[in-house]
Amino acid sequence: MQTQTHAPKRALIVDDQLLVRAGVAALLEAMPEWQCVGTAASAEAAVQACIEQRPDLVLLDLHLLPPAAAGSTPGGGAAMPQELEGLALARALLDLQPRLRILVLSERTQPEVVRAALRAGACGFIGKDFVHEELQQALQGVAAGHRWLSPAIAAALREQERTTPALTGRQRDVLTLLARGQSNKQIARSLGVSVKTVEYHRAELIARLDLHDVASLTRFAVAQGLAH
Repeated sequence: MQTQTHAPKRALIVDDQLLVRAGVAALLEAMPEWQCVGTAASAEAAVQACIEQRPDLVLLDLHLLPPAAAGSTPGGGAAMPQELEGLALARALLDLQPRLRILVLSERTQPEVVRAALRAGACGFIGKDFVHEELQQALQGVAAGHRWLSPAIAAALREQERTTPALTGRQRDVLTLLARGQSNKQIARSLGVSVKTVEYHRAELIARLDLHDVASLTRFAVAQGLAH
């Protein structure tokens, strides 16, 4: 009786750092059940590669640099626009290929970033400090149709759920519009309230969530599914 063999699953790597792309590709090539069908350094290249190669799975870094800077080493700031681009890319790839599985591979593993990725359609999330066995487990779990998080990330999410305070309806409205880039005056017009009322709710959000800048509030809003 002949043993049935299965074709290796096809993986695409999307990361703006050349060394990361090369390293992960080498790890994949060492796994008989996986084939690296390409790499991409930008959102545009990832979309094109997905169209041409039709991968089964994409390993995606959310923090993508603009195309002109792709391949260089990003700074260590807390900027959100690059992560929003990565989230938008995840949605775009799933629009192109709804059965695609996405495993996020990121240096940033804060709960709000992880939740945003899962809401965007990612099936798994691991940090770039992974060990070889952890990547294998993540790939196997995601390919099998499961949601896979590294133990440390899963524990951090549970802790955030336990400690995150509930928001009122009006606070959620203000946070949603703030995350969409509206000023206090614009939010006041949108909600039909005074600017002082908006300022009050914004101060309450800062105190309740212990987030003290717009970027942090935006990340929280994205993670909660309030900013699209």
